[in-house]
Amino acid sequence: MRIRPVILWAACLAAPLLFGATAFADDIPIGVLRDWLYHDNRGEVYLSRGDYQKAEDRFRNAIEVIRPYSMEDQRLLASSYTKLARVLYHQGRYADAEPLATWALKVRESNPKVRADLVFQSLYTLALIHMAEEHFNKAEILLRRALEIQEREIGPGHVQTAATIDELAGVCTEQRKFHDADQLYRRALRIYERFDPDQNLDLAACADRYSAMLERMDRKADAEKYRKQAAHIRETVETKQTRLRDTRPRPEFRGDSLSPRAKASESPKH
Repeated sequence: MRIRPVILWAACLAAPLLFGATAFADDIPIGVLRDWLYHDNRGEVYLSRGDYQKAEDRFRNAIEVIRPYSMEDQRLLASSYTKLARVLYHQGRYADAEPLATWALKVRESNPKVRADLVFQSLYTLALIHMAEEHFNKAEILLRRALEIQEREIGPGHVQTAATIDELAGVCTEQRKFHDADQLYRRALRIYERFDPDQNLDLAACADRYSAMLERMDRKADAEKYRKQAAHIRETVETKQTRLRDTRPRPEFRGDSLSPRAKASESPKH
């Protein structure tokens, strides 16, 4: 399972626009918004770098700053809770992450002003936590709800939609819902195949997972077909990368362009 963005620090006056609410500027002191935004965005920087301890510290600072002002509107607190839950997930602290992600999802789903992509992020984060805890039935419900949002907002054929379908297929496989998983994997593969199929590593990874599921179903011929497809893609990508390495500029090993032979070829002809 996987988790598939760092927002540059902006003036605190942008916060109401960022979260779709004009009330924040009136209800929360400008200094509080500035401090919350600073800690929250620094936390995202550290999260993107994989420095989870520093990310955790920053998100906890953001939470402490904004918590006293969250009685009327809890959306900013939900934002930091969701991000902190992702950090804890990466640290393997699933029991600590789950209640934060659950609370944030409840806040976001209950508020009509919250953007659909933020609800999706909360659904997906909580699904990842349940997958790590092997609560696959709960993860399936969350991923199906997340998929509904993606299909509505970015379309059923979008490559990011395919990633969720792929994840959902894996959850169904873990529950031995092989018929559902088969249909989901085929759908994800069809989407991935629209995007540079000979070099699409996401397609290769999905084909490998589908192959493994087919093996469990004792469909060995089909499993071998998709295993070979994945291997072909990786070989194609590796060949291309090798060629690129061979053509990278290496000025320290470049010969003198005015060698005797080059000079001879440039000498004027009479």
